Amino acid sequence: MEQQINNENNAGNDTANTNKTKQTNREYKSRLFSYIFGREETKDRTLSLYNSLNGTNYTNSDDITITTIEDVIYMGMKNDLSYIVSDRASLYSAININEHQSTGNPNMPLREFMYAAKLYDKYLKMKKKNPYGSTIIPLPIPKLVVLYNGKTDVPDESIMRLSDAFREEIRQNLIMRQQSDDTNSEGAVAEINEEEVETILKKASPDIEVTVRMVNINYGHSKEILKACESLNEYSWLVDQIRINVDTGMELEEAVNKALDDMPDDYELKEQLLAHRAEVIGMWINEYNEEETMQMFKEEGIKIGEQRGEQRGIKIGEQRGRQEGENLLATLINKLISLGRNEDISKVTTDPVFRDSLYVQYGLKKTM
Repeated sequence: MEQQINNENNAGNDTANTNKTKQTNREYKSRLFSYIFGREETKDRTLSLYNSLNGTNYTNSDDITITTIEDVIYMGMKNDLSYIVSDRASLYSAININEHQSTGNPNMPLREFMYAAKLYDKYLKMKKKNPYGSTIIPLPIPKLVVLYNGKTDVPDESIMRLSDAFREEIRQNLIMRQQSDDTNSEGAVAEINEEEVETILKKASPDIEVTVRMVNINYGHSKEILKACESLNEYSWLVDQIRINVDTGMELEEAVNKALDDMPDDYELKEQLLAHRAEVIGMWINEYNEEETMQMFKEEGIKIGEQRGEQRGIKIGEQRGRQEGENLLATLINKLISLGRNEDISKVTTDPVFRDSLYVQYGLKKTM
């Protein structure tokens, strides 16, 4: 009888561990960054973050209104942090969008442009303003920042522009034109004259430009900014320590636990994070799984694109096929996350038959 009970307990433990993993992925959707900086009870930290990024020294956290978008989904997560600094603190209001990134994304100007449009709509409703009226509506000034702490070595600060996407559109069209020219030898790779790209862009004179400031918040970088915001510096230290622990061979949960225990006692974040240890571990595991998943579907998208590009026999086919593959797989993974089917994410990146069956099941592709 005792052996039977032990066997049943072991089986139950296996099931419980599986369910615990699924539960962790479903429950801990907020990023750790948002948990630290993006809640009503942490507005002092939000203001400190704003001051560090803008060289200001405001002290009244009541001037902060958290406006994080709850219904903009990206990999199953909301917009990381957005907030308005009221004109009580300065001669203008500022609507701030701070996105945290652990993997590089050149499309952040487009994404933050879309977030900003949503936030301005939210702002007009909050202020009960009519955009179809006959008088001009005062609007907060947009401040768009990506806070990067990925493993790729990048400068402390850089600027991304929406116009870079316009340039890419021109480049791809030039490639198509050159490769359709009968005078080109078969299989030749088109060479793009960047001066021609700039000339075409200038002539086109796009009516929208968006600039996004990217700040490297890895520990040891952007020292003045991290020095000005103690919570950001402590967060960067924690991320760095977790990575060091993982690199020594620790399992992720053990690595997070050790980093939390090793935080210096004078760190302001330590008491709160230790008090909510399980939530912190869950959020970190969820972020880590997201990063791995994004990398997997990017690699799979590249493979799909290369195959289609070879079939088409042209360079542009590889480029557009690659993007098509990434977008399709990303849509499927978003769908799986929303349904809580996290255990199927790895399988769709490695099993093309299973992946195609889900494409059809969810209406992403017609019957194969």
